[in-house]
Amino acid sequence: MSSTPPPSTAGRDLALKVLDSALVIATALAALYFAGWTYRQAYYGRFAIDPTNLGSSNIAVAVEGIGAILTTTGAWLMAILPLLIGAALILLAGRAIDRARGTRPPFFDPLAVFMARIGISTIGVLLIMAAGQVAGTSRAKDRLANVKNDQVWTYHVGTQTIAGVTLAQGGDTTWLLTKAGVRPVKTADIRLIDGPLFTRVAHGG
Repeated sequence: MSSTPPPSTAGRDLALKVLDSALVIATALAALYFAGWTYRQAYYGRFAIDPTNLGSSNIAVAVEGIGAILTTTGAWLMAILPLLIGAALILLAGRAIDRARGTRPPFFDPLAVFMARIGISTIGVLLIMAAGQVAGTSRAKDRLANVKNDQVWTYHVGTQTIAGVTLAQGGDTTWLLTKAGVRPVKTADIRLIDGPLFTRVAHGG
């Protein structure tokens, strides 16, 4: 005859599951935000642009974090692959030992499992932040290569023309990267954009 756990125990178990799920979601969101924040620091910081001047929301930063992770998926997976293999081997070994001795006492006690989860979560967050750093640095190098190889736009600003690529936009300012360096201009002053990169994009090159 099976016994039904008392309501207090069932309620406590449900509360623990909800809390556990909330912690997982909060950790994931925090990791995405920090990936986006690290990406912005690596990319905009390369050109001495303060990301706080761009006025983006936390959601926008998290979305940039997702993009950073997706663009570095291969390197990210290769970095954590040894950890995944090691964790799987330890888990399989623990289950084999439990079967051999009748699972009493268990190979993994609750404290060990809890500490392992904290350790894995910490490593995961660090790797995600590293993904933001790698993606931001890579994008900055791409922008520098564009300018070096004359793969630029021509911005008609007032009575002058500026050859370069857009780095960022925030408020009423657009930051352009030119061969002479970073140049901030008023977005409203940009009358027309054309040039070699425009032609290349138009022809699908």
